Amino acid sequence: MGKRLILAFVFIFFISFQNLLEASEIDILVDKLVEKGILSRDEAKEILDETRNEAAKEAEKTVLGREAKGSFEKKTFDLPQWAKNLNIKGDLRLRYQYDDTKHDSTDGRNLGKIQYRLGFDVKINDRIALAGGLASGGSDPRSRNITFDGTFDGKAICLDYAYLRYAPLPWFIFEAGKMKRNTVMWEPTDLLWDTSITPEGGAVVFLKETPEIKYFSNMNMYVLEADSGSDNGAYVAFVQPGIDWAVDEGTNLKAAVTYYNVNTKGKTLTHPGAGNTMAGDSQRYDYDSVSPAFELGFDNPLGLLPYASLTGEYIHALKPKKNENGFIAGFKLGDKDIENFGNWQFGYYYRRLEADCWLDALPNSDTYSGDTNTKGHTWFLGYGLGKNALFNLTCYYAQPIKSINSMDTEAKQIVVQSDFIVKF
Repeated sequence: MGKRLILAFVFIFFISFQNLLEASEIDILVDKLVEKGILSRDEAKEILDETRNEAAKEAEKTVLGREAKGSFEKKTFDLPQWAKNLNIKGDLRLRYQYDDTKHDSTDGRNLGKIQYRLGFDVKINDRIALAGGLASGGSDPRSRNITFDGTFDGKAICLDYAYLRYAPLPWFIFEAGKMKRNTVMWEPTDLLWDTSITPEGGAVVFLKETPEIKYFSNMNMYVLEADSGSDNGAYVAFVQPGIDWAVDEGTNLKAAVTYYNVNTKGKTLTHPGAGNTMAGDSQRYDYDSVSPAFELGFDNPLGLLPYASLTGEYIHALKPKKNENGFIAGFKLGDKDIENFGNWQFGYYYRRLEADCWLDALPNSDTYSGDTNTKGHTWFLGYGLGKNALFNLTCYYAQPIKSINSMDTEAKQIVVQSDFIVKF
């Protein structure tokens, strides 16, 4: 084997394995070759110089490659702006409930219940946002509770809400889909609408703001039952002008008047309530109505409490000529919101819903199953257990107003609910 061939072989060897060998190890190998007479001192120096030059070039390529790879990875996995605007939220409520109705066929019941909700909202761009959520429960629109029952069977999950929000101007908002109500409708109590209801349809909101008063006007169209071709379907539509007025530094008044156009006469609802006057299985009346409402709040009243409020809401149906009125009135004391440990609230409401003042498929289902032709009391106490965690104790005591539609005025009902709630 010629010396030149040996030199080439040695050079290739060192270049191939330079990443595996330390510099000192290469020097030792070259010295051994010199000792054996295979290489001269000049040839050894030449090989070492070439090897070190090539090693430097390879190291530079490696660094540049890593930098390029890092840049590529950053570009590849960089989240789009809409994903950065994604918010995920939810809550879990564990409930113990005792309920009993006098003069019925059953004794009082002790029930365990759970409610779980998980949702998101995402801002797609400066004008458009989406929101969606899943919840425990089945088809009942007035409840997301699941009762502990069924020998540990699997529990149902439903689509709670899914809607689009379009706000092309600061004073104009459009929403459509299966919606939450709090952004497109103001209701200070649950007299007319159960808090679990997520209506389906469309809504338009107009806003105007001055230093002291915020004006709003909500217009909504909710579908109750679809148009079948021979039947125009059932719906609830309304317009709701209102104000949010900072009367002075510690006093705030929020008020609105809602006109409802409720097309239900002759319609059969999928989830009817009880209390309305019926025509067989169909609704006898439309429930066009007027509903004024207010909430008057005071910060640190008389220096005794963090917050106090007075609330009232009234409903008057226009077409039925009797049993057409309803109202709720009450107060709340304590902190304005329960957000941290030690925050607390206490409140009381009295309510009365005559039989045909409002559609019986919609009121709060915890007050005499959400029926109309009922009256009663509600007490509640809430206490903060820590950030995003609270305990609620609520008591409902209600009874029918009149003995109509198989409702007995002596069938008084008590419902006690103890809730542990965690939000995230």
